[in-house]
Amino acid sequence: MERTIDVRHVSLEIDADFESFTQALERSLGRFDYSLYKDLETDPRSVEERLKASAGEEGLMLFNVQEHGKLLNIVGSPKKAKQYILGNPLIAVTMTCRDIRAGLYAPLRVFVYEADDRSTRIEFDQPSSLFGQFNNPEVTTVARSLDTKLANLIKKAERLAKEYPERPDLEERREGTARTGMKIRETEEKRMTEENEKRVRAFYEATVPGHRESLRGLQAPHVVYDLPEGMPIGCGHFEGLQDVLERFLTSFYRALDVRFVAEEFIAAGENVVALGRIEGKTRKAAVPIDVPFAHVWTVREGYLQRLRAFTDTALLAHALAKQ
Repeated sequence: MERTIDVRHVSLEIDADFESFTQALERSLGRFDYSLYKDLETDPRSVEERLKASAGEEGLMLFNVQEHGKLLNIVGSPKKAKQYILGNPLIAVTMTCRDIRAGLYAPLRVFVYEADDRSTRIEFDQPSSLFGQFNNPEVTTVARSLDTKLANLIKKAERLAKEYPERPDLEERREGTARTGMKIRETEEKRMTEENEKRVRAFYEATVPGHRESLRGLQAPHVVYDLPEGMPIGCGHFEGLQDVLERFLTSFYRALDVRFVAEEFIAAGENVVALGRIEGKTRKAAVPIDVPFAHVWTVREGYLQRLRAFTDTALLAHALAKQ
């Protein structure tokens, strides 16, 4: 059986260069962990919780990136172009449980490229027009919410790209005198230091309840946490976002209803020190928490790469002992 459907195709021009926008888009999305599949049959509730924690802006996460522009090196004409496979399995199942055929279009596909006039463009088929063909009111309602989520994601990434633009290569500008080159390096280092501090500030702003979904997008997938021995919850060495989530953050926030209030930042190149206080209470007995901390962050390529944390572990242990 064959039939013809109407699909609404969207093509938008982005007010940012290709590198800035694609990096901002990737930072905004969570990451899908394919290892979750092995636990679906034995522990689906745990998988559901991990998926919730993995979502980024608008509840969306990245499944894969196809480098179509780089593939053109095969024919000697590379371009700037990427296809993004994105969505959220928890959203998908709200459609496939009503019509399994909805799985044909989940996850979604979005294409970003640099046009011949050097403008950045993004193209995609509107979700509601794809899923609407199944004539299921519940599926269509979810698909319309995806229309909104996708539009919001693009706007947020565009705004982030303007706030943290990627700089073009500086080599050409360094061809002048050594004095000019030194000034350029100093300017670049200052800019990098300022932007690294902004990213660390954004991390602490995102620790406020209701905004934690953006924490993943600020950190590198292979981020390393080194937490002090003596921490009553989650001490030691953690490698990768999934390890941080499973062995540290889940138990930490299960025991403590707190936020990290950064009061001072000291930035130098790729290193940013945040000084502040852990404020809140224990969850079981509502014992007040007010503990100083010092966090030493390493920031590279726009992502938080490493955290070395120092805090008064005795105060935390004392508060938890009162429970």
